[in-house]
Amino acid sequence: MKRTEEAELTVMVMIKKKGTDLVAVEERKKGHWDGLIFPGGHVENGESFLEAAKREAEEETGLMISDVTFRGIVH
Repeated sequence: MKRTEEAELTVMVMIKKKGTDLVAVEERKKGHWDGLIFPGGHVENGESFLEAAKREAEEETGLMISDVTFRGIVH
């Protein structure tokens, strides 16, 4: 019997203000832990990681980002 599992793809975006060390973070106060996180969320069906990163950044911060550098995948 073949075992199948669904993967949940998410993105997380570190948004840095040019010329500074300032980054955008969100304060999380729900779920299993509280703390600071970078903006991010689920990759929609048919959406690329880049498209998801830009969309999530705008949805969560109101910022439209353009200079996006891919940094890796965590499994």
